[in-house]
Amino acid sequence: MKRISFLLIFVLMISCGKKKQEDIITIEEDVLKEDIIYKVNTESCKNFSDKASKFIKLLENDNYAVDFIQNQDSLVFKKPNDNDFDIEEKVVFYKDSFKSFRVKRKHPVDGSENTYPRFEVYEICFDNSEDVVGITKTIDEIINNDDIFNEKDYDFVLTNNNRIIYVSCNVNMFMEYVFSYKPKLEEIIQSSNEL
Repeated sequence: MKRISFLLIFVLMISCGKKKQEDIITIEEDVLKEDIIYKVNTESCKNFSDKASKFIKLLENDNYAVDFIQNQDSLVFKKPNDNDFDIEEKVVFYKDSFKSFRVKRKHPVDGSENTYPRFEVYEICFDNSEDVVGITKTIDEIINNDDIFNEKDYDFVLTNNNRIIYVSCNVNMFMEYVFSYKPKLEEIIQSSNEL
């Protein structure tokens, strides 16, 4: 009799567990429906653009080591509501829609033995340049929002025809290094557009 009771309790526990798992899946699917998710033709993002390649070369010439990021599944921008930590807006790009790399200066900051400026660069690809304008504005509003997620990010975003170049630095002390490259990158983009 004990075995039957134990077996009955075990079966009930398993069936309850399955119901809860189904509920969780439903909730996650509902959340995903509210996110802004961009998918692009992956053929358009197999390589960095010529402009991003010129930027990489500039960084290497300025004594930065470039490390290409291979295993990043997604790039997410998120902004919470003003009153709580619920997500108000989220933009997601999956790995086939962007290329990325990290840079780290090869020599330390003056007066320091172990402080090396570093940041990350993402080139997000779109099928056409019309899609870029609206999403660039959305990303810019998110990264410049003063909230719990974005207050410690020191980033900028630039439009590059049918691509966006997003430069991110998570440390305030490296912000001047990151932003010193913004006009240089703008010049690379502009001079390539004039050809």
